[in-house]
Amino acid sequence: MTEAEFIKRIETALRTNDTPKAMARSMYNVCLAACKTWDMNPKFEVQLRNPTQNKAHGYGNCWAVSFEAGPYEWAVLSTLNTVNPQVLAEPHYSFDLQLYPKRVPAEVL
Repeated sequence: MTEAEFIKRIETALRTNDTPKAMARSMYNVCLAACKTWDMNPKFEVQLRNPTQNKAHGYGNCWAVSFEAGPYEWAVLSTLNTVNPQVLAEPHYSFDLQLYPKRVPAEVL
């Protein structure tokens, strides 16, 4: 998998899933495949965090995927041309994505 193919697969995950959870899991699987292709250890390179775990790390109450060793600014690049009407994908530190539902649940308000 080339870096360009990786970005395209992440973009597809952003476009074709309708919930932050589904989107995060799909992107996580793309990151795992990239690690395998690039001879990296995914246990050290990739994280999938649910809202509770992400909030405990001091970040938003949302799903998150982190891939620090991924292509330079992959999180920013993958969101530039991708729009999903259901989910807001926010790059964080350029190597992870925070995924929020566009419709805020009542318990968050």
